Amino acid sequence: MEQKSGNKSLQTFQTNNYSKGKFAVSQGNFPILSLEDYLTWVDIGTTDDLDEHHQAIFLELNWWLQIVCYRYKNPDSKVGIIQLMDDPKTSIRLPHLPINSHFRHWIDLHGLGTEERLMLITTVALSLDDFLFFPLLEMMQTNFSSIIGGRIVNASRQFLPSIQTVLFLLGGISLKERAHYQKYFQSQHKQLPAWGIESKSAQSLRSGYETEVEDEWKNLLISLRPAIWQYFLGGAMPQPEENQQLPLTLLQSELQMDELVLAD
Repeated sequence: MEQKSGNKSLQTFQTNNYSKGKFAVSQGNFPILSLEDYLTWVDIGTTDDLDEHHQAIFLELNWWLQIVCYRYKNPDSKVGIIQLMDDPKTSIRLPHLPINSHFRHWIDLHGLGTEERLMLITTVALSLDDFLFFPLLEMMQTNFSSIIGGRIVNASRQFLPSIQTVLFLLGGISLKERAHYQKYFQSQHKQLPAWGIESKSAQSLRSGYETEVEDEWKNLLISLRPAIWQYFLGGAMPQPEENQQLPLTLLQSELQMDELVLAD
């Protein structure tokens, strides 16, 4: 199905292209969950009944899910995200988001490109539903776990993405691609809080302390600030006291201090 912007139908997954993955999982008495089952369960369908804020989120999620499923189906691929999106054989393309949506406004406000959008939507997926990470959770049971990064918690039921997880989605197993994106994001690491993204070490997560704990940069776990998530859903723009990393503008003035004080 052709993807259309705004309130039209999403491009649904071509399950024939993705359902024959190389992994299978079975836990307890539950039957094996195939990738085709997963795609059926996460199929968003149309967005006609959604407001523009939710439309934008699900359009972007559809793009993210296609990338995740491609990496699942082709775990040994060295194709980078840009080359993957340029390949006419794939349908993986950045969506056109509703112009008045909060998610689109946030992307435009911070000038986020493909790489930054992939990191942001990864944290959005974490805020929305843990099940969206099923393909990565399943791959973590294999030798690919050291490449995917992230962390499995809550008795193996939840996957927490790390910066390395985003590097894997961007560059597959290619060392060159992942090194390129690692350098790219390291140069912008201080911008992550402004984008609404929190990064914490697994050790600080275990200890429960907010103080910074030394860890490899690529192993930092990422998540979306709750106030930003609510804004994406259609809530009010967070105030500075709700998000200390919101961009603030320093006003310059040639006036002296005594000139700025109002007379009695």
